[in-house]
Amino acid sequence: MKDKKIYLLAGIFIVLVVIAYLITSERGPKTSSEGNKKEKFFEIDSAKIDKLELEYRGKKIVLAKAGLDWKMIEPVEYSLNTQFVGMALSTLKNYRISSTLSENQANFDKFGFNDTNIVKLNVYQDGSFSGTIIIGKEGMGPSQTYVKSPEENVIYLADEFLRNSFVKERLNDWRDKLIFSIPKNSVKSIEYISPGETFVIQADTTGKYSIGKDSVLSSVVDGILNLFNNFNTQEFKDTTLAADTKFDYSVIINADRVIRIDAVKYDTSSNRYFMKISDRKQIFDVDDYFLKNFVKQKKEFFPPK
Repeated sequence: MKDKKIYLLAGIFIVLVVIAYLITSERGPKTSSEGNKKEKFFEIDSAKIDKLELEYRGKKIVLAKAGLDWKMIEPVEYSLNTQFVGMALSTLKNYRISSTLSENQANFDKFGFNDTNIVKLNVYQDGSFSGTIIIGKEGMGPSQTYVKSPEENVIYLADEFLRNSFVKERLNDWRDKLIFSIPKNSVKSIEYISPGETFVIQADTTGKYSIGKDSVLSSVVDGILNLFNNFNTQEFKDTTLAADTKFDYSVIINADRVIRIDAVKYDTSSNRYFMKISDRKQIFDVDDYFLKNFVKQKKEFFPPK
């Protein structure tokens, strides 16, 4: 009888040991919360990042640090919108891998790892290649994105990873649209040249403007000066203009430096113009409504009769 009781207790003990093992042991694929402590694919110091290569829908864009500023160096060379660069660097600095989602390649499309959504991001620090992040779709939560390493078929969920920091639908969306900024009180004169007339508005020592001896409407001049204080393009055109191009309008601004703006219509159906700035190689693309903000006829500077 005693032996049976001992066997029964021993059996119960063994069952309890097995249950305890099953409860405490790690089962199934690990996530970062279960023991995979990977937080980033590679070490990143945002202050040391000096180049980013982005491949999206068959196109490659290269962003590189030039002194204190950033430029696009491929496929064209142009200054970048500093806000967008700041967002990209901040994302690389702050993102964390929060969990492992799938190791099944059949799920790649579901998480955006396909030709439509996938982004390949190469990161360089201090002139050397650091690593690659493959970017999929945005996650379900705020500031979440599905990511993976090119070396493994594991999909991760990254927190504080803004996909929009690295994806722009158009090349021009990366560019800095600011062309120049002229302080209002530094503009001494503005000369207008068009097929119909040529005239100059001139500032006196008190800052009042006139055409010849006739005072002009300050509201019109203020609108133009405000635009010149933050002069942005609408679009960019990566082309060149012939040296003998005959422009429809020219505006010459005499301030701390002389800036000449030339515009020629290239599309009559949409009234769009190529715009050339005297000290810039880039050709800009604007419509007639944009030009009307600062290209004026002489009569527009005076009260209507």
